[in-house]
Amino acid sequence: MIILRKLDLRSLCRMNGVNKRFNNLAQDHLLYTSVNLESYYGIINIKAFYYLVPRCKYLRRLNFSNCDWISDHVGTFLVSYGSLLTHLKLARLSINNNTILTISKICKNLKELDLFNCYSITNVGFSYLENLKFLEYLNVGKTHITTKTLYKILRRNIRMRHLLIRGTYEDLLNADEVLIELRNSCPDLESISLEYTLTPMSFKFTSKCINALTDFIASGCVQQTSSVQLSERLLLVIFSFRSSNQHLVAQLS
Repeated sequence: MIILRKLDLRSLCRMNGVNKRFNNLAQDHLLYTSVNLESYYGIINIKAFYYLVPRCKYLRRLNFSNCDWISDHVGTFLVSYGSLLTHLKLARLSINNNTILTISKICKNLKELDLFNCYSITNVGFSYLENLKFLEYLNVGKTHITTKTLYKILRRNIRMRHLLIRGTYEDLLNADEVLIELRNSCPDLESISLEYTLTPMSFKFTSKCINALTDFIASGCVQQTSSVQLSERLLLVIFSFRSSNQHLVAQLS
């Protein structure tokens, strides 16, 4: 069993055809505590997925990212096999508010949740995540989440260490206000990724109030950060410059 635990999903499935003994071994539930279908999104279908389902009794880590064909089935699957999950990745799926409601009710132990580019979820759907309280990693980039809803999620999940909101609509999310809330609710934050034109207040709260922050990735920001000191490093990915950037440079110089 030690050797089998090191095999990838494809290799385990191939073992089924060797002989009856290998077939029985390959169906052991303990071999499927972590299932990653992202790398197979172009070759696996719903029939193959349901072939794997009975083996997921002790599932703790699940990655369905890019497997859009499974979007309509995620909720039903989680009802049966999601209660032990600690890590769930659903990036780029067409899941809706009902799926998020299911996650909030069933997956109470989640530490990591990736909803990047899940564009079908409305702000109402994201509000259901307020029921979770152990999140340490949250990716809601390129979604319709609002500042107010994110506030409530952060206040419930004070262990948050990694927050990704890059690409989230700027008219719905205020970066300055999010950073202030992070200072108040999530003192152990280690990394944040966003995509906005930040103000001097953003850098002040980042440098002075979030002591554990080691990665600060921001697009569309200023390049000069001579007066800003983070605990380890400040990484700015520059995509564009705006007139407001020059004003910020002057204030930080």
